[in-house]
Amino acid sequence: MARLLSLRHRLAALLALAALLAACGDEPPAPAAEAPPPPPSQQEQSLSGLWVEGDGAERVLVLDESQQLHLLGFEDQQGHRWHANSDTLKLESVTRSTGLPRYQQIPYTLTDDGLLTLNDEDGAFTGSWQRDATAAVRIAGDIRLPEDFGMPADAVLAITLEEQDADGLPAKIVRRQLSRPPAGAEALSYRFYIPPPEVAAHPQARLTVRVLVDGAQQYHGHSAALAELAPEQPQPITLKALSGATRGATAAVRTLHGEYVYFADAALFTECATGRRYPVAYSEGGVELERAYLAQREIGGDGMPTPVLMTVTGTLQDGPGAEEGSIVEQLFVQTLERTIPGANCATRGTAELENTYWKLTHLGSRRISSPTHQREAHMVLHSAESQARGNLGCNSFTGSYERGPVHEREEQGALRFGHLASTKMACLGGMDTEGDFSAALVATRSTRIDGETLYLLDANGKTLAQLQAIYLY
Repeated sequence: MARLLSLRHRLAALLALAALLAACGDEPPAPAAEAPPPPPSQQEQSLSGLWVEGDGAERVLVLDESQQLHLLGFEDQQGHRWHANSDTLKLESVTRSTGLPRYQQIPYTLTDDGLLTLNDEDGAFTGSWQRDATAAVRIAGDIRLPEDFGMPADAVLAITLEEQDADGLPAKIVRRQLSRPPAGAEALSYRFYIPPPEVAAHPQARLTVRVLVDGAQQYHGHSAALAELAPEQPQPITLKALSGATRGATAAVRTLHGEYVYFADAALFTECATGRRYPVAYSEGGVELERAYLAQREIGGDGMPTPVLMTVTGTLQDGPGAEEGSIVEQLFVQTLERTIPGANCATRGTAELENTYWKLTHLGSRRISSPTHQREAHMVLHSAESQARGNLGCNSFTGSYERGPVHEREEQGALRFGHLASTKMACLGGMDTEGDFSAALVATRSTRIDGETLYLLDANGKTLAQLQAIYLY
């Protein structure tokens, strides 16, 4: 029974890892925090180490003695944990391209001269593996936390191998490793594996440890450069608290549409509606934008990369600026909704009434802000079925609508909503907005669009609400 419960716990953690991977593209996600594994068995101790596939192959199977699984050179798999008995090697991993968890039980044989032979069903690991302690450089040690520090819930521990520019700022990320530390943890250790060619190619790169909470960087610390590290010696990294990056838990989630550009290892997002520019903070969502941009960007005639039009959700928070002690407003991305290659803010033109995401900005003359941790009030008119769907500020709604002339002066923008059905949840915020927005929709008789602003008008032409075009379907 104990072994069955242990297996269930490991599978639950692996499924959590797969869900995060599916949300974050092919970037390694932060797996759910879990209890430390039991001590390795005698058979597992005999298998732990670095294994190289065939002669001169680049793939390295790292069976760490802590039972962490590291896969170097595996493009579509991310390791998680491993276990073994007398004849079966059990590997827990995630397929990056699909986000699906994999729990493989692979028959193996181990000869006295150190040759490991695997024979799995899909052939991903099938073959001979030779033990080679030089196949990867391991950097390990303790992460020294500030005094009276307890790891926040839902924190992400990000460890990156990165080069620095002349000002000591991150210039290139060579390798990244994310994990979920246990909430309340007062002591942490880490293990980081690097292929020797990367060590030789990046001698001045250093390990950076960051603690992220709700996308905001709360603590960070650095190791010395690779060239200065003593082989096989523990490398402690001391974390320091960052001021100005503690508002992630209270910042409202927004939907933003704008131009994203990544150049000289810096990311910038320009919001179309306001023209305001925001540095994109280092987070899992920021990594997703970077990958999407690099896959679609084009180089202009001046040799500079061109921006890509994107729609994202995220928060605007104060974070540490480039200069020591400075604080700037940054965009902490939660999700990438879509990209529009070849488009920019200037070419969007006038938004269409239908098949556009309209975000509520004003009711009458009252400006509307989104409650914390709730969906923003919005609507979309789906032309194919003449159905309106959206959110009133707390509850979602759906219903029919009809376009057509009501009388002569409304000929260009007549609009009526039919019966609107909504969910019946109670929310901490947004209930006043919900009632007023619902009443505005019922009273709407016509519309007017000015660029990316939609005006809902009553029978007398009075403005009931204003909505902003965020993205087109």
